[in-house]
Amino acid sequence: MNRKQRLLQQKQRRLRQMQKKQLPQKPLHKNSPQPPQPKIHKQKGLRSSAKNKIHKPKHKISKSKHKNRRAKPKPRAPPKPRPKASYPNTVFMHFGLQRTGTNWLEITLQKNFGLHVKNNHQRNTVRHKHNYIHTDCKTLDKYDKKIFKQIGGNAQNPQTIKYFITIKHPHSWYLSFRNWQKKCRKAEFMQKGINPEYMDRYNKFYSQWFKFQKENPERVYIVKYETLLFSFNNELDNIKDKFNLKKISNGSSYQNTNKVPQSSRWNNKTKNFYLNDGWESKLNNKEREMLKQKVNVEFFGYKITNET
Repeated sequence: MNRKQRLLQQKQRRLRQMQKKQLPQKPLHKNSPQPPQPKIHKQKGLRSSAKNKIHKPKHKISKSKHKNRRAKPKPRAPPKPRPKASYPNTVFMHFGLQRTGTNWLEITLQKNFGLHVKNNHQRNTVRHKHNYIHTDCKTLDKYDKKIFKQIGGNAQNPQTIKYFITIKHPHSWYLSFRNWQKKCRKAEFMQKGINPEYMDRYNKFYSQWFKFQKENPERVYIVKYETLLFSFNNELDNIKDKFNLKKISNGSSYQNTNKVPQSSRWNNKTKNFYLNDGWESKLNNKEREMLKQKVNVEFFGYKITNET
């Protein structure tokens, strides 16, 4: 039943109630006799408009009307604040391409170390986790200066900035990115078929970070998606020892999450898919040839599989 039908039923119900009470109705013609009007009780000290006012009984709302009303939703409780740990002399940033576990790593660092990275969600800026601005900087120090223009006085000098870089196997990333771009509405991701430009982005993005990591091993840490997936506790132990972090989660093991923003829930089938390199069977021959020509898998610390 729509809104118009409900209003019509209410009007009809009121007319029936008025007929039962035999309330006076307006005459159809001027010359027809008028029904007796209720007496007006004048009171002293009232204005003229209040003296002549007729007080009519208000219409009572039936109980059935209250039953039809929808109950107002209860207000949602505010989200619980994530725990924080103080790292006053260090600024942490994290970067990586889409589909490499950047959101997963960010939540993991917050849950287990109370570490909040200083990235923002504004695209095409120095602090956005997917930006390519670092590729225009020959050294990491130049990139630090660009970041400090936006961060402000959170650290004493650029050398206190530490970087987490997430990466996934090039072939696995291509397959994941190709499937993701089908759901993306941006024009740059709507191209069909084999797109070598994806791997050009991969090479450009990670080649520069691997160069920075080689020159500054104490400040840049590469986090492999596969290592975080299958050796979660060991990888977090390495991160803790690398940057002298404080573990705030209870128990001997670390807290993992089954769901991250903009990602679906994980299960054992998905884990086995990555563990057994199941993504290799999803690539066709043309894609394999393109990947061989475009990406040096061993340069990024991965082994060449049998099918490649």
